[in-house]
Amino acid sequence: MGRLKNTENLQTEGNKLTGELPPSFFNLSSLYYVYLGFNDLEGTLPSSMFETMAYLKNFLLRSNQFHAPIPASVSNASHLIEFDLSVNGFNEFIPSKLGNSQYLWWVALGFNKLEAKEAYDWRFMASLTNCSSLITLDLQQNNLNGVTLDLQQNNLSGLLPSTLADLFPGITTLVLSNNIIGFQEIFLMKLGI
Repeated sequence: MGRLKNTENLQTEGNKLTGELPPSFFNLSSLYYVYLGFNDLEGTLPSSMFETMAYLKNFLLRSNQFHAPIPASVSNASHLIEFDLSVNGFNEFIPSKLGNSQYLWWVALGFNKLEAKEAYDWRFMASLTNCSSLITLDLQQNNLNGVTLDLQQNNLSGLLPSTLADLFPGITTLVLSNNIIGFQEIFLMKLGI
């Protein structure tokens, strides 16, 4: 894989690939689209990978066995549109500058071991205000904790999913002022309202 010097689009979903990606893979600066989901790939992502792969638009590793923290260098991926690391073993905290790409519309980090214990750990939410095209933020089945979720003065519309209450079981304050949203009855019941 590391020899694909001029490759822009790499799609190998569902091929039962195993093992770790070679270090040379993370030097492929020509890549725009990486789809490696639904394999048995494992290992870690280098902390500096998005410095070399700064022009990535789509980076999808869904349903593999990657672990370790999400590289903080994701802040360098200013062209990122889709970012899907769901169903892996990523841990620790979500990078505080995850939303540095104004084009980002899909973030899927569900079914990992990501953590948020203090207000400081939620800084990534502030960076997502830069993402005016964001339509999906999937954080389900992680270790995110907190007592306040403040989403006021955004452009949220439609019905809030009933699963939001499951994401934050310990939440005591939910702020959704100045949006255009509705509530499903099941959502209100889960919040105890």
